[in-house]
Amino acid sequence: MTTHAHTRSNWAAGLDAKRKLQEIAARDLGGAPDEYDVGDARVFRKSNRSVGMTFARAAERAIQLGGRYDGHELPEDINAVTKASAAGLAKNATTSATFMPVGSRPSAVWVAANAAR
Repeated sequence: MTTHAHTRSNWAAGLDAKRKLQEIAARDLGGAPDEYDVGDARVFRKSNRSVGMTFARAAERAIQLGGRYDGHELPEDINAVTKASAAGLAKNATTSATFMPVGSRPSAVWVAANAAR
């Protein structure tokens, strides 16, 4: 792969991870996903930074929520090899969040969750 392709896939993975963090925070803390932002290893309400959760807590919630948040439900528009890899990760993941949003690399949320363990 080229640097251009890696850069684009990493950017897409980061955007997907951010969106999932925002969705999880909105589910647990109320409001809409767009009312939340990320920074300093936390997802927090834009209007009140004290309302939020750590990435580690969001990763725990991702595991509890399952589906698209823990890698068991994959996007339709990813490569077949990526789908097989992600399915294998999700099958073997019992204590870690395995977001596989786009491409074949784990997302920033997955990295944060596993670093927090």
